[in-house]
Amino acid sequence: MLDPHPLDSHPTEEADTPSVVLVVDPNDPTTSRTVSALEEADIPTVETVDTARAAREHLERQPVECIVSEATLPDGTGLGLYESLQEDRPDLPFVVHTADGSEAVASDALSAGVTEYISKERDGSLQQLVDTVERVLQRRNATQALTTAEADEFRALVDGIRDHAIFLLDPEGYVTSWNRGAHNLNGYRREEILGAHVSTFYPEAATERNRPTNLLAEARTHGRVTDEGWQVRKDGSQFWASVVIRALRDDDGAVRGFAKFTRDLTEQRERERQLREQHHLTERILDAVPVAVAVHSPEGDRLRANDRATELLDTLGIDGRDDTGGATAAIRDAAGEPLDPGEFPTERVIATGEPVMDRELAVERPDGSREWLSVSSVPMADRRDQVERIITAGRDITTLKRRERELEETRVELEETIAQLEAANQELERTGNRFEALTKNSSVAVITIDADSTVRFANDTVEEIFGYEPETLVGTSLTRIIPDRLAPDHLQALDRYQTDGTRHLDWDWIEVPGEHRDGHEVQLGLSFGETRVDGDHLFTAVIRDITEQKERQQELEERREELSELVEELERSNAELEQFAYAVSHDMKEPLRMISSYLNLLERRYGGELDEDADEFIQFAVDGADRMQRMIDEILEFSRVDLDESAHEPVDCTAVLAEVREMLAIEEADAEVTVEALPTVRANRTQLTKLFQNLLSNAVAHSEGHVTVDIGVEQAGGRWRFAVADTGPGIPQQRQEHIFDLFTSVGASGGSGVGLALCRKIVQHHGGEITVDSTLGEGTTFTFTLPDAGEHDTAPDSGYREHGDTPTDGT
Repeated sequence: MLDPHPLDSHPTEEADTPSVVLVVDPNDPTTSRTVSALEEADIPTVETVDTARAAREHLERQPVECIVSEATLPDGTGLGLYESLQEDRPDLPFVVHTADGSEAVASDALSAGVTEYISKERDGSLQQLVDTVERVLQRRNATQALTTAEADEFRALVDGIRDHAIFLLDPEGYVTSWNRGAHNLNGYRREEILGAHVSTFYPEAATERNRPTNLLAEARTHGRVTDEGWQVRKDGSQFWASVVIRALRDDDGAVRGFAKFTRDLTEQRERERQLREQHHLTERILDAVPVAVAVHSPEGDRLRANDRATELLDTLGIDGRDDTGGATAAIRDAAGEPLDPGEFPTERVIATGEPVMDRELAVERPDGSREWLSVSSVPMADRRDQVERIITAGRDITTLKRRERELEETRVELEETIAQLEAANQELERTGNRFEALTKNSSVAVITIDADSTVRFANDTVEEIFGYEPETLVGTSLTRIIPDRLAPDHLQALDRYQTDGTRHLDWDWIEVPGEHRDGHEVQLGLSFGETRVDGDHLFTAVIRDITEQKERQQELEERREELSELVEELERSNAELEQFAYAVSHDMKEPLRMISSYLNLLERRYGGELDEDADEFIQFAVDGADRMQRMIDEILEFSRVDLDESAHEPVDCTAVLAEVREMLAIEEADAEVTVEALPTVRANRTQLTKLFQNLLSNAVAHSEGHVTVDIGVEQAGGRWRFAVADTGPGIPQQRQEHIFDLFTSVGASGGSGVGLALCRKIVQHHGGEITVDSTLGEGTTFTFTLPDAGEHDTAPDSGYREHGDTPTDGT
């Protein structure tokens, strides 16, 4: 049985047979492999627990020689268990055997002073563990042998340990034993070092500070002392060592010497240094990258954030809280909708394990300002493919979004401008020139000048526009191609701009004259830009010859003026024609009335007294006079439509239709009229009555038998769309195009051909339109629109207002 306190002169009461190794690991498959490997190495007793608490309880019941622990335990960490054992069991070997192979865990373990750190993911890790445990047990066995009765056996045992220096000192600190490991580590043979003082192994500076003797004194007082520092080999080289000095006492408690254990930690210290430097480098890289970077745990805790991440996450309010504990900022998605906390990229990665790339988010702060971020979040997995960290990177794209918005606004404004310029040829040409100058290099000249207006560069197109070869212009003043009257203005403007930044011209586009080599002026379109190259202030102009375009523009302007004069002349002519039609029809009524009166008198006096032919001739003359009278009346009505300045008012269409039905005696005719509920419209009541009267009488007059007329209506925006459909014979397709023309009649109804023309004029007078749809043998539908009664009450436009007084009917 191994004594757990071999170097104490008064060991505690012997406990039950101890476990040589206690494995603390919650991962059953891993634990099984570990136990199997240890048992195959003939380590006699291996027991297992799965929590730190269970390990402490086991140690209270039964001591062990070595602990092998996983770094991550259900109730804490392996390092936490190690630290909790240091006060009572500082010499108990503790090996961290973990699946967490991160640099942080390795650095923390080695810095804490554990016996060894071994990553399970490393090739050969189980063999490394077995070797470490065997070495630890050998050392423990060697230490236990340091009793007075077993000293010789101890010396034989420790002499076989080759990688640790283990030797004894007498009470004054002189070497009394020397093992093979001490020879390998310090370089002294046994006969060279026996009798030498322990200070031999310390640098001169440490010896001057009495470090060796102070360590022996501390071990004498407390039983043991640990130290890390530089040790000196025989050849003068130094190595970083971990030293344990334990006081050896006899049965009376007197110090009979010391056991000194030395382990070379140079490689481990270098590894720790590299880890620290790598960690420091990582920190510097995080702070140097031009984006915000934050590291979160799988539980969502922020573990690390560089300065930019802190600014974005805290200063902008993300994850922040105000004095009441509420969020200091609202996070919205790219569409402006509030973002659910679970939809933040980091949270999405935690929930799904999938990366989220380039998610655009808006941070809306309490003052109403809005910042835009582009956030990417990716999971980082360990060797077991389990998410170990979430790396979230974000950059402030507020300026980019603002530029995008400005560009979009500019694009919209440009489209609106182009749409407006389509109505104005001059602006259209100007816009075309600008874009053509920028896009068609073959048609533009490019000239660069310096701050003194000296030409530094000219492309080949310069010769086409100005007549100068490019090389003849380079090195000369730009005023060479500027008219003399404008050259002073150019030089003054250039000097003023460089002095105070003032400019009076639009650099995006300006139209100015230039001077050709032969002396004639050329109309130019220019765009300017500036830059600095090697300290020189340079100005570049993109130049187009727009002489032909200016000439076309002038020609178009002249044609536009001619067209405007022609339109005015046509308007005057139309007005005069309407006045003439009104006057002619008005003046013809009186002589026609006289003709009709005498024909009627002739028919009454001599009807029946003449032969049948004479009676028939008289009847033809009377009918013709009556038709002439009706035609004149309809022409008068047609010409009066635009002359009627009566204000439009709400008119009930149902009441109007009732009057028309009674007027036409629809019930007495072989006709049937079906009507939907009709609305109230804003119209001239008299004209609206005439509209319905003409459409209904047209349907009845052209039907050879029974006819059905259906009147429907539907709302279309702020207007009403009426449909008057009949079951009459229909209108031939070739006649429909001209059905609304004046004096156009269909069939043998005897109509004047004015009725439908009058209908169109009334509808147009009310701001609407009328159409016809007809199929032979099936019927005809007239569709027209009228304004709703809710539209503003305005007097109709008169075609005579701008040409003179409105004629009045003197009859």
